[in-house]
Amino acid sequence: LALALMGRGEAARQFAERGHAVEPHIDGLNRFMFTHAEVLALTFTGELEAARRCANRPYPFSSAGQYLAWGMAKILQGTVDVAQGKFLQGIDNLEQALAALTTEGAAAWMFPAQLRLAEAYSALGRPADAAEAIAAASFRGGRHSAVYGALLELARAMQAAAEGTATPAARLAIEAADLAARSHQHAVEAMALHTAARFGDSSVAGRLADLAARVDGRLVQVQARHAVAVAAHDGPGLDNAAAEFEDIGAMLSAADAAAQAASAHERAGDRRRLLESAATANRLAAACGGAATPALRQSAQPLPLTTREREIANLVAAGLSNRQIADRLTVSVRTVEGHLYRACIKLDVTDREALAELMRGGTPSGNTAS
Repeated sequence: LALALMGRGEAARQFAERGHAVEPHIDGLNRFMFTHAEVLALTFTGELEAARRCANRPYPFSSAGQYLAWGMAKILQGTVDVAQGKFLQGIDNLEQALAALTTEGAAAWMFPAQLRLAEAYSALGRPADAAEAIAAASFRGGRHSAVYGALLELARAMQAAAEGTATPAARLAIEAADLAARSHQHAVEAMALHTAARFGDSSVAGRLADLAARVDGRLVQVQARHAVAVAAHDGPGLDNAAAEFEDIGAMLSAADAAAQAASAHERAGDRRRLLESAATANRLAAACGGAATPALRQSAQPLPLTTREREIANLVAAGLSNRQIADRLTVSVRTVEGHLYRACIKLDVTDREALAELMRGGTPSGNTAS
């Protein structure tokens, strides 16, 4: 598990093979532990089909532990589902796993399952469900779950992004990366930094390039190239990253890169490429079960708002008051009011209720535009 989190996927797999060699002589729980580490090593390095085969490998328990074995198998399958962007399938597997583990009292394994569940909910734009999963994980946390601390912080970043606040979400993702770096969890660090890039942060390319020399596998190489393209607003580079992620099978990263490419092409005035990239982003988002990330929302709804105006408008649409928005974004209420005023002027709506309706995809009442 340590090797997997450090990004030393090949060494982790060698230890897992030693475990497989003695499977007939050990119990099912020990088999699960090294298989779980192997699945993580494979997902962190981008070998997602190999991770799927590993997750589907049977490992029988004694008859008394069959239900526990079934639940743990669902954790492995759900972990790969989420890595591949199969979020609806992942939610189904992880929810079933949590139900089984609650029955069997295997609380220690509920923690990583809840984090993966939060990631899936966030990707689908379901922040309340993600917050509930994070709260459940935190409630069961303790010294036994300290190894997952950086992943917990990353889950919080993803939940913030699901609320429509990309800038704070990127900051939280970088803080998760810093936490991972302090414990040498370089694979988690790379994942967190890449998440920040997916949320639009342009400052992480150098760190990801350094990690590409430490972390095994192709995935981190593509993540580093993606971050460079984000920083440069490089539409063709983002299109290439989307194609590489799709080839690996990391469909949400592919969708976000395509959506960012569409925004970059719009900025460059290249309408043909804008339409092509937007179509790719829509296709990939649909393949993920209807993903709704900051990049996908911006690509689908190219409104003339600044990043902060869009964040505040999204929080208004989520039902937050001006005071709650100010607390969430650590700004003053007056600052929130100013951004709301400018957003309403730009979008030709008269009040925050009409703005909220527009952000939710409706036609604001009183707007007579056809």
